[in-house]
Amino acid sequence: MDDFVEQRDQIAAILARHHASKPRVLAVMSTAGVSPARSLIEMLVEFEDGGKDPLNWGWLQIDLTLLFGCQVDIFTEETLPEPRREAMLQQARPLF
Repeated sequence: MDDFVEQRDQIAAILARHHASKPRVLAVMSTAGVSPARSLIEMLVEFEDGGKDPLNWGWLQIDLTLLFGCQVDIFTEETLPEPRREAMLQQARPLF
């Protein structure tokens, strides 16, 4: 999570540009031998009015992927898989 703190301003600017807020990390996964150490980040956000447009959602994912240098998957509470939704919400860690 320390890496995310260092990029707080950049993350906040990207989220604002895409009408998203309340970023929470669901998971950070890495693959042995793959650089960077992170190979996948799963992030939970809330979209403001107009933010759920599929193109906006996609550009948010691309911008965060470019920032972190690894794949970023974006979820909202509504898109989390139902059988594990509550557990995932409890495990989600706010970025700031």
